[in-house]
Amino acid sequence: MDSKAGFSSWFAESRIRLTSILSGPRVAISKNWAEKVDNISALPHIAAIGDSTITDFSCDSLLKMLIKVWGNKSSNWYLNSKKSNGINSMFERIDKKRPLIAYQYSTPGGEMDFEKKKLIRKLINKKTMSEQINQLIKRDRFPDLSLVWIGHSLLYWTKEVKSLDKDKRKSEISSILIKFRKEFQEQLERLCQKAIIQNGKRAILVFSLINLEPLIRLRKIEEIKKIKNLSLYPYFNAMNEIFPSLNPEYRKETFKLSDNLNKEIKKSVDFLQDKYKQSNLKIVYSDVFTKANSRSIKTLSDSDGWHPSAFGHQQLARAAYPVIKKQLEFLGIL
Repeated sequence: MDSKAGFSSWFAESRIRLTSILSGPRVAISKNWAEKVDNISALPHIAAIGDSTITDFSCDSLLKMLIKVWGNKSSNWYLNSKKSNGINSMFERIDKKRPLIAYQYSTPGGEMDFEKKKLIRKLINKKTMSEQINQLIKRDRFPDLSLVWIGHSLLYWTKEVKSLDKDKRKSEISSILIKFRKEFQEQLERLCQKAIIQNGKRAILVFSLINLEPLIRLRKIEEIKKIKNLSLYPYFNAMNEIFPSLNPEYRKETFKLSDNLNKEIKKSVDFLQDKYKQSNLKIVYSDVFTKANSRSIKTLSDSDGWHPSAFGHQQLARAAYPVIKKQLEFLGIL
């Protein structure tokens, strides 16, 4: 590559990185991409919209949590910049076969608009699904593949309705499902509408929520160990206090809510699949994360015993890669 071409490549990459810093999402770009393509915009683009399940967040000290919510969110199953943690992320797996650009729009606590508390949300850099999509569709280059994995914040429903009796709680949970379906489908359709006006094929892959039951079983085992060794999981009890829906008296309702949220996600995808079946867009529902059954305590964060550890993120990457690879093959990227 001559010096002029080298400078042009450097400038194009720097512009994308600077824009990303100013506008919020983390970006990862394959090294030596200029050896494969002349124009950086010709690289395949993928993007992720979601919550803490696509970031490296866990409950910790206030300082560490602030660093995590405002940091680069690149030590997880989607993007990983720390080779020492053993995570073979989606970006790395794809990069071995094809150079690409990956955007991370997900934020810890990513939620729906009807849940949001604006002041707190701004302080901890929490973005709703609609705000993440706003960022995505404003970019000059729409992604070839968009990943959507969001909705887990609704599983902490007791923060709003824990004072109600059982019948009123049932009514409130039904209301949550109705609001979620309406907003989730509306926001997903915004992505679809942007995708269908692009040149060439586009794909949107929507994941169902994670399976809580095996995580709760693991926490029960570790709770006994923690009684004997208080140094284990220093923020274990904080999870129970912040999210009482994890506690025994609410678990049955929480598990049922999780199942019903997944049904609503699938209904939204099915509806949009039918609506856009004659277009350039392929929209897919996947339950690989719901079926991923955590059997090892190594999958849990050693800080709070709930969020994924580095090993947990590696397991998520392993579960997700086959279905992501299938969409990339459909797009002609792999």
